[in-house]
Amino acid sequence: MASGLEPGSTVRIGDALCRVSLPVVLGFEGNCLLIAGVVRVGQKPPEGIAREPVYRVLQTGFKAFLEGSEAIEELESQYERAAAYATVYGGLILYSKCGDAPISRFYSSRMPVDLAAGGGDVRRVDDRDILEIWSSLLSGRLEFASRLGGPLALPEGYSARLGLGGLKLAALGFECMPPYVEV
Repeated sequence: MASGLEPGSTVRIGDALCRVSLPVVLGFEGNCLLIAGVVRVGQKPPEGIAREPVYRVLQTGFKAFLEGSEAIEELESQYERAAAYATVYGGLILYSKCGDAPISRFYSSRMPVDLAAGGGDVRRVDDRDILEIWSSLLSGRLEFASRLGGPLALPEGYSARLGLGGLKLAALGFECMPPYVEV
């Protein structure tokens, strides 16, 4: 198991060197649905990121990445489980709290993300609103992502704006460069 996993750091998986992304859970939550994702951050995570829940999610996501998703079921919080699945699958995932499982994945390399200190309460919305936004994203209408902005459920004390900013969604929670091979 990798020790010291931190967003923006690198970890070796086999012969590959992999960049660790920041798992997040958007604070836009329905009765049964929520959205989690992974954000590609630089060499250093944003200041003040709550280390313990992020570290726990990354450790579990790393184990699931290598061994299978059973490790994720051991996490107590639905937010942590959703974020751990996002770490494995990458991009944004639509997560069912009622079924306790990921439903769908969305990724676009053109989706900018902005993170900022300062949180707030999770916004409770109708599941239909989440499905409307999700279907719009899947059909390529990225402008709908801005409706998902606001306080993050994980890590707490932060907010995110989708569709704006200098960061990007990560294709995977652990984006790996293949090892150098001589030909």
